[in-house]
Amino acid sequence: MAQERVPDAAEPAKLWSPRWSSAANRLGANKQVILETWGRRVQNLSPLAARLSPNDLNGKISDFLDELEWALRPETPDEVAPLMVCREHGEQRSRLTGYTLRDVVQEYSVLRQVLCAILQQDFLLNLREQSVVLNSIDQAVSQAIEEYSRARESERASETNRTHVENISLVPPTK
Repeated sequence: MAQERVPDAAEPAKLWSPRWSSAANRLGANKQVILETWGRRVQNLSPLAARLSPNDLNGKISDFLDELEWALRPETPDEVAPLMVCREHGEQRSRLTGYTLRDVVQEYSVLRQVLCAILQQDFLLNLREQSVVLNSIDQAVSQAIEEYSRARESERASETNRTHVENISLVPPTK
Protein backbone atom coordinates (compact mmCIF):
# COMPACT_ATOMS: atom_id res chain seq x y z
CA MET A 1 0.00 0.00 0.00
CA ALA A 2 1.45 3.34 -1.04
CA GLN A 3 2.08 5.76 1.77
CA GLU A 4 0.10 8.97 1.50
CA ARG A 5 2.06 12.16 1.24
CA VAL A 6 1.85 14.39 4.30
CA PRO A 7 1.19 18.00 3.28
CA ASP A 8 3.92 20.49 4.09
CA ALA A 9 3.64 23.99 5.57
CA ALA A 10 3.19 25.46 2.06
CA GLU A 11 -0.24 23.82 2.00
CA PRO A 12 -1.92 25.36 5.08
CA ALA A 13 -5.47 24.46 4.03
CA LYS A 14 -4.59 20.77 3.89
CA LEU A 15 -2.42 20.92 6.99
CA TRP A 16 -5.41 21.60 9.23
CA SER A 17 -8.05 19.62 7.39
CA PRO A 18 -9.91 17.06 9.56
CA ARG A 19 -8.41 14.30 7.43
CA TRP A 20 -4.88 15.18 8.52
CA SER A 21 -5.45 16.63 11.95
CA SER A 22 -7.59 13.84 13.41
CA ALA A 23 -5.74 11.49 15.71
CA ALA A 24 -8.51 8.96 15.03
CA ASN A 25 -7.62 8.97 11.34
CA ARG A 26 -3.91 8.68 12.10
CA LEU A 27 -4.58 5.79 14.46
CA GLY A 28 -6.70 3.99 11.88
CA ALA A 29 -4.09 4.48 9.18
CA ASN A 30 -1.24 3.32 11.43
CA LYS A 31 -2.91 0.57 13.44
CA GLN A 32 -0.79 -2.23 11.98
CA VAL A 33 2.44 -0.25 12.47
CA ILE A 34 1.43 0.46 16.08
CA LEU A 35 0.72 -3.24 16.72
CA GLU A 36 3.98 -4.37 15.12
CA THR A 37 6.10 -1.75 16.91
CA TRP A 38 4.41 -2.50 20.23
CA GLY A 39 4.83 -6.26 19.71
CA ARG A 40 8.55 -5.96 18.96
CA ARG A 41 9.18 -3.76 21.99
CA VAL A 42 7.21 -6.02 24.34
CA GLN A 43 9.06 -9.08 23.00
CA ASN A 44 12.39 -7.32 23.56
CA LEU A 45 11.45 -6.66 27.18
CA SER A 46 10.01 -10.07 28.03
CA PRO A 47 11.40 -13.51 27.15
CA LEU A 48 7.93 -14.95 27.79
CA ALA A 49 6.31 -12.51 25.36
CA ALA A 50 8.97 -13.41 22.79
CA ARG A 51 7.70 -17.01 22.84
CA LEU A 52 4.03 -16.10 22.27
CA SER A 53 2.38 -16.47 18.89
CA PRO A 54 1.49 -13.15 17.26
CA ASN A 55 -2.19 -13.80 18.00
CA ASP A 56 -1.51 -14.53 21.69
CA LEU A 57 0.89 -11.60 21.96
CA ASN A 58 -1.62 -9.12 20.55
CA GLY A 59 -4.36 -10.48 22.79
CA LYS A 60 -7.01 -7.78 22.85
CA ILE A 61 -4.69 -4.87 22.03
CA SER A 62 -6.01 -4.70 18.45
CA ASP A 63 -9.57 -4.40 19.77
CA PHE A 64 -8.41 -1.76 22.26
CA LEU A 65 -6.96 0.27 19.39
CA ASP A 66 -10.30 0.03 17.56
CA GLU A 67 -12.10 1.34 20.64
CA LEU A 68 -9.50 4.08 21.09
CA GLU A 69 -9.90 5.11 17.46
CA TRP A 70 -13.65 5.48 18.05
CA ALA A 71 -13.06 7.45 21.26
CA LEU A 72 -10.69 9.83 19.44
CA ARG A 73 -13.27 10.84 16.83
CA PRO A 74 -14.27 14.48 17.33
CA GLU A 75 -17.97 13.54 17.40
CA THR A 76 -17.49 10.98 20.21
CA PRO A 77 -18.52 12.22 23.67
CA ASP A 78 -15.60 13.00 25.97
CA GLU A 79 -16.67 10.38 28.48
CA VAL A 80 -14.90 7.22 27.34
CA ALA A 81 -17.03 4.11 27.73
CA PRO A 82 -15.51 1.27 29.74
CA LEU A 83 -13.07 -0.63 27.59
CA MET A 84 -14.20 -4.20 28.23
CA VAL A 85 -11.52 -5.61 25.95
CA CYS A 86 -8.93 -4.59 28.55
CA ARG A 87 -10.57 -6.83 31.12
CA GLU A 88 -10.39 -9.68 28.61
CA HIS A 89 -6.73 -8.88 27.95
CA GLY A 90 -5.94 -9.02 31.68
CA GLU A 91 -7.81 -12.30 32.03
CA GLN A 92 -5.98 -13.77 29.03
CA ARG A 93 -2.63 -12.73 30.50
CA SER A 94 -3.52 -14.31 33.86
CA ARG A 95 -3.75 -17.71 32.13
CA LEU A 96 -0.19 -17.45 30.79
CA THR A 97 2.19 -19.31 33.06
CA GLY A 98 4.90 -16.97 34.31
CA TYR A 99 3.17 -13.79 33.14
CA THR A 100 3.13 -11.32 36.02
CA LEU A 101 1.12 -8.25 36.84
CA ARG A 102 4.27 -6.25 36.13
CA ASP A 103 4.31 -7.69 32.60
CA VAL A 104 0.71 -6.56 32.03
CA VAL A 105 1.44 -3.02 33.24
CA GLN A 106 4.62 -2.92 31.16
CA GLU A 107 2.65 -3.86 28.03
CA TYR A 108 0.36 -0.87 28.45
CA SER A 109 3.28 1.42 29.24
CA VAL A 110 4.94 0.39 25.99
CA LEU A 111 1.62 0.86 24.17
CA ARG A 112 1.34 4.42 25.53
CA GLN A 113 4.87 5.21 24.34
CA VAL A 114 4.26 3.76 20.88
CA LEU A 115 0.87 5.46 20.50
CA CYS A 116 2.18 8.87 21.50
CA ALA A 117 5.23 8.58 19.24
CA ILE A 118 3.30 7.45 16.17
CA LEU A 119 0.24 9.65 16.63
CA GLN A 120 2.46 12.72 17.11
CA GLN A 121 4.88 11.91 14.34
CA ASP A 122 3.54 14.64 12.05
CA PHE A 123 1.06 16.53 14.24
CA LEU A 124 0.84 17.10 17.96
CA LEU A 125 -2.21 15.72 19.70
CA ASN A 126 -4.59 18.44 20.81
CA LEU A 127 -5.58 18.60 24.48
CA ARG A 128 -8.73 16.51 24.00
CA GLU A 129 -6.84 13.84 22.05
CA GLN A 130 -4.07 13.72 24.67
CA SER A 131 -6.66 13.35 27.38
CA VAL A 132 -8.51 10.57 25.55
CA VAL A 133 -5.29 8.61 24.84
CA LEU A 134 -3.86 8.94 28.35
CA ASN A 135 -7.17 8.36 30.15
CA SER A 136 -7.91 5.34 27.95
CA ILE A 137 -4.50 3.84 28.73
CA ASP A 138 -4.99 4.52 32.45
CA GLN A 139 -8.42 2.91 32.34
CA ALA A 140 -7.05 -0.01 30.33
CA VAL A 141 -4.30 -0.65 32.87
CA SER A 142 -6.74 -0.44 35.75
CA GLN A 143 -9.22 -2.84 34.15
CA ALA A 144 -6.55 -5.29 33.01
CA ILE A 145 -5.00 -5.34 36.50
CA GLU A 146 -8.39 -5.81 38.12
CA GLU A 147 -9.31 -8.74 35.91
CA TYR A 148 -5.83 -10.30 36.06
CA SER A 149 -5.96 -10.15 39.87
CA ARG A 150 -9.52 -11.48 40.02
CA ALA A 151 -8.66 -14.40 37.73
CA ARG A 152 -5.50 -15.27 39.69
CA GLU A 153 -7.39 -15.06 43.00
CA SER A 154 -10.13 -17.30 41.62
CA GLU A 155 -7.47 -19.76 40.47
CA ARG A 156 -5.86 -19.76 43.94
CA ALA A 157 -9.23 -20.27 45.63
CA SER A 158 -10.01 -23.21 43.34
CA GLU A 159 -6.61 -24.75 44.08
CA THR A 160 -7.15 -24.28 47.83
CA ASN A 161 -10.57 -25.93 47.61
CA ARG A 162 -9.14 -28.80 45.57
CA THR A 163 -6.36 -29.32 48.12
CA HIS A 164 -8.84 -29.19 50.98
CA VAL A 165 -11.07 -31.81 49.34
CA GLU A 166 -8.06 -34.03 48.64
CA ASN A 167 -6.91 -33.74 52.25
CA ILE A 168 -10.36 -34.63 53.55
CA SER A 169 -10.49 -37.71 51.36
CA LEU A 170 -7.12 -38.84 52.75
CA VAL A 171 -8.29 -38.75 56.35
CA PRO A 172 -9.61 -42.19 57.40
CA PRO A 173 -13.11 -42.19 58.81
CA THR A 174 -13.27 -42.26 62.58
CA LYS A 175 -15.10 -45.02 64.40
